Amino acid sequence: MENSGNNLKTEEWQRTGDLCTDYLHLYLSSIMYDVTFRVGDARSKNSYQKIFHCHKLILSAASKVFQAMFYGYFQEANKGPDDEILIDDSEPEVFDAAMRFIYGRQIEVFTIEDIAAKVYKFGNKWQIGSLVKASERFLVEPSPENVALIYDIFKMVGNEVGAKRCLKVIVMNTNAVLNSPHWCNISEEQLMDILSQNELDISCECDLLEALIQWGLAKVNAEGNCEISHDQVRSVINKPLQKIRFLSMGHQDFAKFCMKNKNNIFSSSEKLDIMTSLSLKSPESLPKDFSKEDQSRSIFDKAIIFDLKTRYNDKSIVYPNVFKFSIDKDARLLGFKFLSFEDMPINFKPNALYTLFELLDGYKCNENFDESKCSKICEGNTVDDYDEIEEVCRFRKSPVIANYKKYAIRVKYFNVDCTSLSEHKYKKYDILKGDILFLVLSKSCSAGIGALLFLEMPRPEN
Repeated sequence: MENSGNNLKTEEWQRTGDLCTDYLHLYLSSIMYDVTFRVGDARSKNSYQKIFHCHKLILSAASKVFQAMFYGYFQEANKGPDDEILIDDSEPEVFDAAMRFIYGRQIEVFTIEDIAAKVYKFGNKWQIGSLVKASERFLVEPSPENVALIYDIFKMVGNEVGAKRCLKVIVMNTNAVLNSPHWCNISEEQLMDILSQNELDISCECDLLEALIQWGLAKVNAEGNCEISHDQVRSVINKPLQKIRFLSMGHQDFAKFCMKNKNNIFSSSEKLDIMTSLSLKSPESLPKDFSKEDQSRSIFDKAIIFDLKTRYNDKSIVYPNVFKFSIDKDARLLGFKFLSFEDMPINFKPNALYTLFELLDGYKCNENFDESKCSKICEGNTVDDYDEIEEVCRFRKSPVIANYKKYAIRVKYFNVDCTSLSEHKYKKYDILKGDILFLVLSKSCSAGIGALLFLEMPRPEN
C-alpha cells in the first residue's frame, strides 16, 4: 500500500499483534493519520515534493522535537490532519526511509549508502537517537563515491570521529572522490580541509586545480545565474585557490591545463607569472597569496617497495644507461629511493645533485626493448623534489604503470666527478634498512636509484 491518503476504514485493519508490523501498516496505509507533511525542495532542479500522512503520537514518542512541534506552542500544533507542514531540507526518499524505521524498524534501505547518510542527517536534526545509531552503522566504511557527502554531514553534526575516518578515505582515494557525483556539492570548509592535506591520491596537482574549477562552476550555477562569468567563478574559488601547490607542477602540466581549459580564471599576467615560477623553480614570481609549497602530495603510507636489485659487477659487459622492469599489478608510481653514497670519496648526496628522471613506456612484455619506439610518460624531476623526511624523490606527476607492459627508467646525475667514481672500488651499499643491495657502476654515473615506490590501484568493480 502507498502512503497516499486516509481512505481506508479502521475495521479493514488486520492487526498482527506485532507492534512494529502494525505501526508500519499505520504509516503505509495512512489509517487514522492526523498530520500531513509535504517533503522536498521545489526550488531545486533535481528535487520534487511528495505528500506523507503520519501520526503525531508515534512521531512524538520517537522525537522530542516532534513532540514540541505537535503539543507545544508552535503553530503546527493547531494544524488539522490535512494542513500541510513543509519539510524542504530533506528528500522524499529520505523522509520515507526515516518513517519506515520509526514505525517499523525497517533498515533495509540503509544499505544504500547515500540514503543512510541523509537519514543520519535527518535523525540528528529531529533528535531521533535510535535512527542516528541505526543509520550510522552503515557509514563506518564510506565508499569513495559517497565519502564527500558523508564527510560533510559528519562535520555538520559535529561527529569528529566519523569525519576523521572519512578524511582518511578521501586522502587514499582522492581521484575517485574528485570524480564522484557529490564533489561539486561539498562545502567550502570540506574543500579547504582536502586542499590542506600533504598527501593525496592524485596523479598531478593539476587534478586538484581542475576539480576546484568544476566545484566553482557548480557553486555559481547553483545560485541561479543565467550566464556564468569567469569573474564569478574566480571569486568563489579565490580562497581555496591559495591552497593549490603550483610549484609542485611541471611547466608542461600547467601549459596543458591552460590549453585544455579555455577560460579566463587566470589573467594573462598570472599565467605568465606561474609559468615563470615553474620554469625557474622559484616562488618569487608567483601571484600574491599563492602557495609557496613545492612538495607533491604523493602517498607513501601504503607504498609498495619495488626492489630493482641491480647487479653491476661484470666489467666485460657494457650496460645500457637504462633500467628495464615490469610489475604484476596496476599501480601508480610515486617516487624513487636514492642510493646511499655516504662512504663515497666525493660529495655524492642527493641534495647536492641535479637529477633528470625519465620513464619510458611503449613496448609489450613479449617485445624486445627499443628505446626509439618508447614514449616518455614522466620526466623532469630534480632533487628539488627530494623529501628529506621520507628520503624519497617524489614525482610531480605520478604515472600509472600497467601490469601488461614493460617500462624503462633512468636517472642521470650531472656535475658528478666520474673519475672519482671509476677509481673507486666496487662496494655494496646497504639502503632501505638492509632490504636492498646495490652495486655502484664503475664507469657510469647513471646508476642512481635503488628502489621504486608504487601505490597499488584498486581493481574496478564489475
